[in-house]
Amino acid sequence: MTRLTMALGLTLFGAQFAQASYEAGKEALDRNDAVAAIEEWQPAAKRGDVNAQVALGKIYEKGAEGINIDLVGAYAWYNLAAAQGNEEADTAIERLKSSMSPEEIQDGEAQSIAALGFWFRNFTGQDEAAFQVAKAAVGERDLQQNDDSAALAEQRAAEQRELIAQRKAEAEAKAKALEESREAAILAAQAQAEEAKRQAALREQQIEEQRMAIAQKDATTDRAEKDAARARLAALMAKQNGSSAVTTTTMPSVPQPKITKIKPAPAPAIKKSVPAQAEQTSSEEMSAKVEPVQPIEPVKENAATDAKPEAVKKAEPVADAKEMTVADAAKPQQMESVAKAEPALTDEKSAALASLKKKGSLNNDAVEQIFEQAKIANLDTPTAQAEIEQSIVRIEALKWSLISGAKGDTAAPKLNKVLMSKMSPVQIAEANRLASEWLIERQSEL
Repeated sequence: MTRLTMALGLTLFGAQFAQASYEAGKEALDRNDAVAAIEEWQPAAKRGDVNAQVALGKIYEKGAEGINIDLVGAYAWYNLAAAQGNEEADTAIERLKSSMSPEEIQDGEAQSIAALGFWFRNFTGQDEAAFQVAKAAVGERDLQQNDDSAALAEQRAAEQRELIAQRKAEAEAKAKALEESREAAILAAQAQAEEAKRQAALREQQIEEQRMAIAQKDATTDRAEKDAARARLAALMAKQNGSSAVTTTTMPSVPQPKITKIKPAPAPAIKKSVPAQAEQTSSEEMSAKVEPVQPIEPVKENAATDAKPEAVKKAEPVADAKEMTVADAAKPQQMESVAKAEPALTDEKSAALASLKKKGSLNNDAVEQIFEQAKIANLDTPTAQAEIEQSIVRIEALKWSLISGAKGDTAAPKLNKVLMSKMSPVQIAEANRLASEWLIERQSEL
């Protein structure tokens, strides 16, 4: 039986309770006479004295001399005192429940009701039937309170379930939004990668077109140089053999000399080596053997072909001459330029190079190679300056390709090789010098 039954006690106990001699019982306990104390407190407790009820609960809970521990009896008296609002008794009941079985607790409840029935019958002047009616009325109120408590608990449970469902829906919505955001990010990254791939393919196509244009231009230049060399050779052969019919095209009956393609580098006047047989032939002997014929002036291509000495133009026997190429004639000038290459980098350029190599956006190897290649030829000679002025377009093309490679373009090294295969050391050194100066001037922007 629960404490709601004790509500009957709260209805029955009132200001009309007779106060027993609580102090007499306390004096007996002070004399260590627990039996006498119980005899004093028990009648008072049955009449509703809350102090006597708490005192009896303590004696039965802990025991005393001549009194055994009785948890059921202690629970019954604490229960009556707690029903009247005594906090000490309420705390004691919770403490006892942890040490009592359900049957013992039920017995304690029954003893509490019995004590209430005793008080009701003896101090209100009413019989047992009236007590049972009052007890039933309290029971109905207890049942109603139980129903109300159950309804309230069900309402709270429903609210809790609704809250859990709401939180679950919010978590699912958040997870869905996160997944959609992740998918959108993946799609954006894929689109960005495709665009980068397309841009790379477009740059590769542009570079390939530039290569083809340069190759076509080089091929045209090579053909013009070969045609000029063949025309000049035909004129010399005709003059040597006494022929009066000289044309600007290659003579079919004469085997064509081997002409090696060289780097299109303008050069100062180059005197081709003449075979020993031609050197031994005097001008008088040649006049007696062949009739002088004025050679046809070849098409001007560059300074290297136009600067050929007149002595070589007048007579060059080719019947027993060794094969000679224009590249062989250009070698002395290239070697001279390389021999006069610049010394090590100045302190200023060394500092600039070190600063550029610290840039995370640049290819350090490409940058260092630009500064090194700028020293492969002496650019201060008049011959080098003249060559640079005549090749400014090709030098500029190599300069920008070198800068592109230094900035990380992976296709630039291939284009650099194509360009430099057609250029002289002077042209290559000038392009690298211009590229290094550009990098130094723009290093704060890189």
